[in-house]
Amino acid sequence: MYKGNDNQLIPVPYPLLYRCRGEELKNLNRYEYFSCVEIIRNKKDTAATQHKSNAGRKESTHYLFSEDFPLYDSHHQIIRSKQCTLKLYANLPSPPGKPPSKDSPDYKQWKKKANIYAKYLLILFRAEQTLYNQSRSNHLKYDWEAFLQFVADLRKEDKTREQNLRSACILVEMSDLITGTKTTFFKRMILSHYRVRNRLYGQNNNRRKVLLNIDI
Repeated sequence: MYKGNDNQLIPVPYPLLYRCRGEELKNLNRYEYFSCVEIIRNKKDTAATQHKSNAGRKESTHYLFSEDFPLYDSHHQIIRSKQCTLKLYANLPSPPGKPPSKDSPDYKQWKKKANIYAKYLLILFRAEQTLYNQSRSNHLKYDWEAFLQFVADLRKEDKTREQNLRSACILVEMSDLITGTKTTFFKRMILSHYRVRNRLYGQNNNRRKVLLNIDI
């Protein structure tokens, strides 16, 4: 929920924030956008335009939303000084595994599982460069073949140094997400026990140590 210029609450779903991020931020994927971009309300005496401050700390560059976005007149976007840790509320689907032969009766089920897995990663890590306002149509594909092509494009080295570095970062972020889901319940319980076993709690100005006895 955001407050407009008339102080009326405006409900804005998260997918719409990314979709209406504007042309200047079109190259960001969802992972980068939601971990690096902050939504700021415009000051009453200034418009949401790019400018520099003459005194004190320089203000961050302002990035406009698309004109068809409900917060276009009241808010703008800036790049955070520190990247946030993105919290995902939908778990990564199970990896499809090695593909069977196309003649196999299991291929259809595998392809369905592979497409779901690919769609999740493409939505999160592939920048939708042609979709930065509500008026543009989405002609992108979100299947297994599109995911393989996306990874192949990231691994190409016929780009500039900055583009190669960004591609490498996206591959690392995607790999971390995939491998991070392999942590077993037993290991998670060990980590949880280790983190809190020596935590101190305050109660009535007296500090006491709480030890957790967990059978795992």
